[in-house]
Order: sequence, then C-alpha cells, then structure tokens
Amino acid sequence: MKKKKILLFISVLLLIAVSFIVCIVLDNNSYKKEVELNETFKLPINKTVIVKDENLNLKLISVGDSRCKDGWQCIWEGEINYTIKVNDEKIELGTVTTKSVDYKDYRILLGEENDSTKCAMIKIVKWR
Repeated sequence: MKKKKILLFISVLLLIAVSFIVCIVLDNNSYKKEVELNETFKLPINKTVIVKDENLNLKLISVGDSRCKDGWQCIWEGEINYTIKVNDEKIELGTVTTKSVDYKDYRILLGEENDSTKCAMIKIVKWR
C-alpha cells in the first residue's frame, strides 16, 4: 500500500514537472508572439500574444487551480481558471465552467488540452 502511494506521488510530480518544463521553454521567448485567427496557440503566463490583422492583444495574467487533489474526497472535480487580459478588459476562462467567452466580434476558447498552471491553450474565432 505504501509503495502505491509513493508511485502515485512520483507520477504526479513527474506530470507537474513536465508541464512546468514545457511552459518554461515557451516562456523563454520561443512561444509565438503573433498568431492567426482560428489557430490554437499556447499563451504562457505574463506573456503577450497579438492576433494578426485583428487589433487583439492577449496576456495571461493569472492562473488559479481548484482541482481536487489526489487522495482527497471532493464535492466536485475543480478546475483551472485563467484570467486573460484582452486589450484593456479582463476575461475569465475555466477548464470546466467557462470554456469560452465572447469578446466583441470574437469567441475566445480554451483548448481541450489545458492541464497546466503555467500556460493556457487558446483559440480565437470570429463569430459575428
């Protein structure tokens, strides 16, 4: 039983480490600073991405993690919340409750593969 807990703990640490390393690599200016509409892109925390030809700037300014910890009994699964500054307005996206937000003529969507507290997968589509 103790070995299972240790293996589970090590597995969780490895998953966190891999997510952290991926976003650290992106954080070192290797992320795309300019993206196209309908393109899914990584938005590292405290970095700005410009949507080409659309007058949109996005910056991930904070991340909250309310997910249920391993071994805990929780009322709900929790989620990762992302606060993003779009031009001069703040929007909130979450992995469970608010997966998309409408902003002017655009829909800002959270990608399905979001499991990091260091960056967010984002897609922007024009919908009006």
